[in-house]
Amino acid sequence: MRAATFCALVCATALMGCESAVEPVTPLPEPSYSAGPVEHSAFGSAGFTPGEIFRIVSFTAIERKDRSASGSFQWNYARAANRGLGTVTCLSVRGSEAWIGGVITYHATHPEYVGLEIAMRAVDNRGVGIPDQISLIAPIPYEGPEGVFKGYAADFCREMPEFPPVYDLESGNLVVTG
Repeated sequence: MRAATFCALVCATALMGCESAVEPVTPLPEPSYSAGPVEHSAFGSAGFTPGEIFRIVSFTAIERKDRSASGSFQWNYARAANRGLGTVTCLSVRGSEAWIGGVITYHATHPEYVGLEIAMRAVDNRGVGIPDQISLIAPIPYEGPEGVFKGYAADFCREMPEFPPVYDLESGNLVVTG
């Protein structure tokens, strides 16, 4: 009986505090499309093994009609303590292939890499029995066995070079639209 009396007392006290009707919720403002609607997008998660180290890369990127881009990327290279995060600064799409440029915002083992520009390619083979493909996240300007790219992320997205090389996914899925 004491529990029922206590419950009634709590409910009565709560009701006494309600002097006015519930205020209506203010609706959220309409989203701003000042930069224009989305023109292209690319996103996904990829597990792959170039060489002997399994790597996981995930990203989201959008490009609007005014050519502005936004998004993020992250990577984790198993057994190498190599992981980091970044912000997408550009995206170009041709067919089912995307060129993504960005800036590193966090690096677990090399904080001096923060601020470096990167380049990455993604290929959406659209489930036709061929694995999707992704490249390593390469710092640019880049000079290595695959070739030389002297430029910046914006140059990479504009020029859409066949660099860095792509690798078949072992797990995950990539989606490129536009």
